[in-house]
Amino acid sequence: RGLGKFKAAFMGSTSKYVVKHAPCNVLIIKGTSMKEEIHDPAAKVDRLEKAERERREAENKTVEEHEVDVEEVKKAEEKERARRVEEDRKVDELEKSYSALNKNIVI
Repeated sequence: RGLGKFKAAFMGSTSKYVVKHAPCNVLIIKGTSMKEEIHDPAAKVDRLEKAERERREAENKTVEEHEVDVEEVKKAEEKERARRVEEDRKVDELEKSYSALNKNIVI
C-alpha cells in the first residue's frame, strides 16, 4: 500500500480486522494494487457525445417525417374511402331508378 510502518500500524489492516471479527470463515487473497484508470481525453469524449447527439437528432427527424407521412396516408385513405362511399351511393340510386323504370315498362 506504500504506507510507512507508523501509518500502517496506526491505520491497521482491514483484512486483519475482518479475519478477527467475522462470524464466519474468511479467505484473504493478496493481490496487486489496482492500476490507474486511463480516461479518454475530454476532446474525444466531447466529439463522441456530439456525434451521438447528432445521430439521435437525425433519428428523431426521421421519426417525425414518418409520422407526417402516416398522417398524409391516413388523410388520403379517408378521402378515397369517402369517394368510394359516394360512388356506391350513386350506383345504388341508379339501380333503384332502373328498377323503377323496369317495373313501369309493359311488354
